[in-house]
Amino acid sequence: MTLPIWEGGMIMSMRLKKLLALSLSVSLVSTGIFVDVGMRSVTAVASKTKQAKDKKNVKKVKVTVAQKKTIKALKSEKKAVWSILSGQQNISVIKKGKGEIKIKAQKSGSVKLQAKQGKKKTTYDITVKKQAPKKSEVKQLTKFYKECFIKSSKEMGNNWYADGDDFLHDKWIEWDDYGYIRGMSLESTDTFTEIDLPRFKKIKYFGSFWGMSKLKKLDLGNNPTLECVFLKNVDVEDDTIFENLNEINVSKCKNLRVIDIEQAGEKFTELDLSSNDKLNSLGLEGLRGLKQLKMPETDNLKEIVVKETALESLALEKYTKLDKVCVGGNQFDTLKINMEQKTEKDIENMYLLFDNNLKVEFISSKNGIVPNIKRLDNHNLWAGIVFSNYVVTDYEIPECW
Repeated sequence: MTLPIWEGGMIMSMRLKKLLALSLSVSLVSTGIFVDVGMRSVTAVASKTKQAKDKKNVKKVKVTVAQKKTIKALKSEKKAVWSILSGQQNISVIKKGKGEIKIKAQKSGSVKLQAKQGKKKTTYDITVKKQAPKKSEVKQLTKFYKECFIKSSKEMGNNWYADGDDFLHDKWIEWDDYGYIRGMSLESTDTFTEIDLPRFKKIKYFGSFWGMSKLKKLDLGNNPTLECVFLKNVDVEDDTIFENLNEINVSKCKNLRVIDIEQAGEKFTELDLSSNDKLNSLGLEGLRGLKQLKMPETDNLKEIVVKETALESLALEKYTKLDKVCVGGNQFDTLKINMEQKTEKDIENMYLLFDNNLKVEFISSKNGIVPNIKRLDNHNLWAGIVFSNYVVTDYEIPECW
């Protein structure tokens, strides 16, 4: 009789052990969960506390370009050690002191400035704003808007443009940091017939990437600071984008460096660049009526594209600095290029692209070395690429188009 009791006791003991083991496991797991949750809660609280502390140690500062400002560190017996963490190009430091720093805003953008006092760090988030538009620029822009946009709109019998429009902040206008117009990139429009651009004090570029099919005359001669003029076509399927254009005046643009014109019709027969002595990049493509081209006498030209025009000759002999030349689809079959000042390395780096029918003569080449020639049938995209990149990159024209 004792054996069953002992056996039953044995069985009960084993069950009890299992129950105890299970209970212990559950307890440990639960404890682990609570510990983990507790640790997470503590970590979250600590993180929020740090964020709040960091936020407390960040000060917001606003300044305008050309403005001077003194920024004071927090009150402390320890000397402030100042450092610019980012945006160094946007400010200049006039003077550093024990508890303050004097700066001058140079360029619009953001700056992170830090003051370290012992172990304590304070960050100053500085926003540098552009100056407000100058009254003289607003006056000229208003005149341009009324005489060009509103007048053309009325002539067309629509109300696309009207008095009272807030055009000062339109995306086709770029203002520089000092309140002057830096450039204009007009949107596609069928309203303009003539553009007579008023004088803007510091304008650098003017043009359109889309075109104006009714535009007849473009007069930019009143702006000597202009460096870049472009009438381009980003719609490759439309080859009549400036079909009514018959006159471009850049005679008084003494600082003009780049001019790039595409897709003008039969009415555009001549272009006078004889007074643009600083010209170094010229692009003329799809100007089917162009028969007369007056070039500058100075030797500054480095890049030229002349494609699909009515020109019967192109004299490039006087230009010794040319390193990119693309010519094809015109009414002449011979071309001379001056190699007088070219070194062997210069010749190696030249990019020359011609159609198959054009005969090219290299004059004054040292040691008879001549560059390689590529033909347009395999490289006909180059012409547009060079000038598009040059215009957009060199002048940082906003992509409003």
